[in-house]
Amino acid sequence: MTLDVDHAALNELYRYWDFKRAGRDMPARADLDPPLDTPHLLPNLMLMDVLGAPRWLRYRLVGSAVDEQRSGLRVRSLTGRHFDEVDFYAERDVVLATYRGVIESRRPHYEKDNFRFDQKRGGRWFWLLLPLSDDARNVAMILAGLFTESPASRSATS
Repeated sequence: MTLDVDHAALNELYRYWDFKRAGRDMPARADLDPPLDTPHLLPNLMLMDVLGAPRWLRYRLVGSAVDEQRSGLRVRSLTGRHFDEVDFYAERDVVLATYRGVIESRRPHYEKDNFRFDQKRGGRWFWLLLPLSDDARNVAMILAGLFTESPASRSATS
């Protein structure tokens, strides 16, 4: 399986996940050690538990950069929260369908798109979701990377 990830940091995260899966459909959480192996990515990472219904997804760990990107929302810090407690910039149904797609397909997902916080603030986001399994069959967790760029940061790097 190969995924075209054109964001440098998320491509590094994808290659790390791909290496750790060692030919399996997905690695186990125990196979990964992001604080040791990829410490520079930690602020932009999330680790989510896949639980049973009705509160089926819980944000176990959320990096500081992800929480900072949520400035101005009703629920800013995601750590320990369930999916149904969280505000999203994008449509809730789209986010939900994306998570479910990763869980059902047992495959990674990469996406990039433009977003708008409000009438004045917006930018571009890059999102990578990587499934993890404890039994080699079912997705038990999702490791996610999230990066955003404002128009000012894009023009400064162009």
